[in-house]
Amino acid sequence: MTPEPAADAAPDELLAAVLAYAARVASGDRILRARPDVAADDVAQDVALQFHRLAEKPAHWKGWVATAVRHRLIDLARQRRPAAYLETELQDQVERVMGPSGGVIALHQVHEALSVLSPKERDLFGEHLLGSSNAELAEKYGYASPAVVGTLIHRIGAKIKQAFPGLHLDLEPQRLY
Repeated sequence: MTPEPAADAAPDELLAAVLAYAARVASGDRILRARPDVAADDVAQDVALQFHRLAEKPAHWKGWVATAVRHRLIDLARQRRPAAYLETELQDQVERVMGPSGGVIALHQVHEALSVLSPKERDLFGEHLLGSSNAELAEKYGYASPAVVGTLIHRIGAKIKQAFPGLHLDLEPQRLY
């Protein structure tokens, strides 16, 4: 094993070490596992670029890199997946159940119902409807407990019902038996 470069080492050597260490830290973080659309190498490159731009390099660069990686991952977790993910998934489900012509009408109604929700609510509600348990959602989205997720799902349903009083909602996810 080669010794780690000091903070005053050659810039190229230090930057290579920062990139490798950032990739190692990012790949082991649970936030990254919840975001399959984000690669550890991308996070490592962002952190290495940020490190390169520092006017004065920190003496304990490993601690700085670990903190920067964690902050970058938190930023990515807050961004969540785009709402298009839910819409694509719902479109596939609706067409499979109702066929192409009925699916177009139903999909339009689904889009109207989802328009009253924030992107975060859409993601949470969509994953609930696709079968994720409250415990899984609590862990994935960082809520304190599954009960909090249950309350949020109830409030989301109430929000949709308030916007569309004639709409009947089956809030139970369609799970395989």
